[in-house]
Amino acid sequence: MKTWVKIAIGAAISVVVLIAAMLVTLRCTVDPDAYRSRVEAAVSDAIGRDIDISGPVRLSLLPWPSVRFGAVTVANADGFGAQPLARIRAGHITLRLLPLFTGHLRLGTLDIHGLTLKLTRHANGRTNWQGVVRRLSAAPERAPQPQPGPSARGRDLPLSSLEIGAVAISGAEVSYDDEASDRHYRFDKAGLDTGRISNGQPFRLEAGGDLSWPGSGLTAAIHVVSRIEPNVADRFYRFSGLSVNVLVRGPAVPGGEQEANLGASGDLDLEAGRFGLDDVSLQGAGLTVTGNMDGTGLHDRLAYNGRITVAAFSPRSVLQQLELHSPKTQAGSALTSASFDAQFEGGAHAIHFKQIAAKLDKSTLSGTVDVRDLAHPHYAFDLNLDTLDIDDYLPPGSAAQAQTSQPAQTGGGAAQRAAEFDLAPLHHLRMRGRLRIGSLTMANLNIHDAVAHVSAADSVLRVAPLTADLYGGALHLTGAVDASGARPGYTLSGRLRHVAMEPLLVDAAGSHRLEANADVAIDLHATGRQVAQLKRSLSGTAQFDLNNGQINGFDLVGMLRAAHQRATGAGEGGAGDQGTTAFAHLGGRFTVDHGIATSDAFSLQAGALTGHGQGRYSLPHNQLDYTLTLAIADSAHKRLAPLAGLSVPMHLKGALLAPAYTFDMPQAAHAAGTADQSAR
Repeated sequence: MKTWVKIAIGAAISVVVLIAAMLVTLRCTVDPDAYRSRVEAAVSDAIGRDIDISGPVRLSLLPWPSVRFGAVTVANADGFGAQPLARIRAGHITLRLLPLFTGHLRLGTLDIHGLTLKLTRHANGRTNWQGVVRRLSAAPERAPQPQPGPSARGRDLPLSSLEIGAVAISGAEVSYDDEASDRHYRFDKAGLDTGRISNGQPFRLEAGGDLSWPGSGLTAAIHVVSRIEPNVADRFYRFSGLSVNVLVRGPAVPGGEQEANLGASGDLDLEAGRFGLDDVSLQGAGLTVTGNMDGTGLHDRLAYNGRITVAAFSPRSVLQQLELHSPKTQAGSALTSASFDAQFEGGAHAIHFKQIAAKLDKSTLSGTVDVRDLAHPHYAFDLNLDTLDIDDYLPPGSAAQAQTSQPAQTGGGAAQRAAEFDLAPLHHLRMRGRLRIGSLTMANLNIHDAVAHVSAADSVLRVAPLTADLYGGALHLTGAVDASGARPGYTLSGRLRHVAMEPLLVDAAGSHRLEANADVAIDLHATGRQVAQLKRSLSGTAQFDLNNGQINGFDLVGMLRAAHQRATGAGEGGAGDQGTTAFAHLGGRFTVDHGIATSDAFSLQAGALTGHGQGRYSLPHNQLDYTLTLAIADSAHKRLAPLAGLSVPMHLKGALLAPAYTFDMPQAAHAAGTADQSAR
């Protein structure tokens, strides 16, 4: 055998014998318990909390040098009770001795069993962990370099030199009690496993456990996998390939359980107080939400910005996957397509959404939304909606019912109870803003260029004002819904100017009966939770003026002539329901009291024919009872000539848009005879 080979083998055997001798010497001479106080002092100084290693500490040499330790506790912060912040039932650390001689910390495997962590947030916002986090995240002090020597070499090992072969935590329990919001959470059966951890080198992290909300019956099984790259010296950390799977179970969960998956990558720069999130993706219940975010000011004033996108989805499909009731709508295509995209920026207490592009079926919404005071949100908005057909989202048959002359059910039966207005969302709603709508269809009416100024506070929703173009005219309304009391109240006031009545009535009621330009003023209020209740409580005033129009299918002159002919025996006379009645002005003023409208200020000007009237209309029952006195001028000619000088009472009864009528010719003749006698 060659000499160099013998030397090499001899050297190797010598090294092995030397290491074995060192290990035996360590095992026989080193008492780990003697270092207990030094370890406690070092860790306590690092985290700023008292550490107590009360369990046994044992040294093992094979197969690798390792230390096993028993119970370890970390003291809680002052004012948070006597229970410790953290407790470890047992642990095991595998050591690497040789790197210590080169100034590096090398651990093999760190096993921790039975970790208990108790986190608390007081009502004043103070937490029992913030001091530890601040201590660990603080920048290292730039202390003068000590003179090299035996004592300094083993005492000043930088954290950046730490290397751990693996970390395994099992049987962990974490509790979080937030006294400010009275929320309590428990994370049980938790565990964590990592690959080799070394400064500047990426490692794999896997963790999981069961999250619960005591008293709610809800549990969530959580599983997390990610790739972590730490740079301890620079206090910079990067993660990628984050995958979070959450399976929520409980009686309040639709279908008993629902699953969601979150993916992301990002970085955290503690030195600069900056963070970033990229490729964020959340999937669950048929929804896919993606986004990104960058932030600064982690140490002082938090600020962030980013983008969030909800990919196109079907609201009906989402409701089905959540096993929630999908509403029946008038249009089968309603609630079948939606999406959302917006940029955002904000801080710790507010967030601003801009460049919003939200779509629901045929409608597109754009604009900005601000949310202030995130704990008790206040919303401010400036939004633009291109088109919206509200009728598409109403129950089937709503449009047909709106166009009938028959009243809706008023008896408060099952259908009425099912249609009660739910105003509960108003109780906590705080908002102020402006909404513009290019084209709006509501109750079969077509409204264009609508602008609504909306506010809500203290359970009261106000619209002040709502302006719009309506059938060639202009609409100006103010209204409010007051849900602060046991019985909600509603107010509505405003006016219509120069509105074309024929197309409006065609859309609203399918009627071609009236042609005119209308001016309308209303000031109304009502209370209730159902349409029938609103009708019965409606009170206020209403006034209308119709100019230069005609009533189709209503030949007033023909009806007067027919009634006169029947009364005088000159002929049977036709019904007069095929012609028209042209007028220069038709108007009236009504006082409404609990659903009953009364008026004595009705007026008609139609050539030689004038009229005034009085009577009442019951909104809950759609019943008209009105008397119109028609006066024919002495100078009347053509068809009205036989009635010249008469004043004929006309009684109208029945549905508002299709009343029955009668003429009181005997009363007209009697009044005419009395007038002749007076003239003589």
